[in-house]
Amino acid sequence: MADGDYGRMAVQGVSLSLSYAAYAQERQKRAYRAIREFSNKQGTKVLPQLVDYLCIDQIIMHEQHWIEQTNADLVTLASLGRSTDVSFLLDGFIDVRLCDRRSKRVPANDALAVAAEKGHTAVVEALLSAGADPSARNVDSVPPLVLAARQGHVRVVQLLLAASADIRSRAQGLDAAQWASRNGHERARQCLAQAGERERVEIHARINAAEATLTKHIESLGGVPEELKEAFALVTPALTQKLKILREAFQRSSVRMFQGT
Repeated sequence: MADGDYGRMAVQGVSLSLSYAAYAQERQKRAYRAIREFSNKQGTKVLPQLVDYLCIDQIIMHEQHWIEQTNADLVTLASLGRSTDVSFLLDGFIDVRLCDRRSKRVPANDALAVAAEKGHTAVVEALLSAGADPSARNVDSVPPLVLAARQGHVRVVQLLLAASADIRSRAQGLDAAQWASRNGHERARQCLAQAGERERVEIHARINAAEATLTKHIESLGGVPEELKEAFALVTPALTQKLKILREAFQRSSVRMFQGT
């Protein structure tokens, strides 16, 4: 389907020929035309200002219906890879933070999930830029990173990682790197393994900094009242043990990620 051309596809029951922006303008024209036709049948002349008022009143009356339809349109357009139209909706029609009242889901997050799975890079970029959650799970409880990785969409994986998607999130017991490996998408697996290693190095640096701070506090206890020393002595082993567990856990997860198991 050519860019900006919907052919015979219908959104909100109207066949589109140009773009969603053109459709929105056509919808407004239809509202004006319907009110004028009603006015003519009644044998009265409606002033343009009154037409404006009646159109606004009609929109307010059907506000929730319009919102629900627009939310559904966002997911449909994202699924089709219609980045221009998705951007149009995000620019003034969709609040990416709000849930749909009927489905109890966030349409922008559902749109991101379906675009990630289908590899629609421009749509994913538009949704992430607008503030869609890169780690929100779809209706099947699968995160976008896993959806993209198991289909081998490397660029989408990179965009999600850049947006701080949770690299450790899992679906059916496997993380994104393991899904990529299982489905034979080596480039996607390598991309995720490199990101996992960077995260591992960063976390190790934080653990080392925490250990250094702990050691510094222990060495600087001279002149501290004995009761505080005793309290600190009780806490120190627990902190040290937690740091040790963290270090070992991330070492194991790093090995698994590089092996793709």
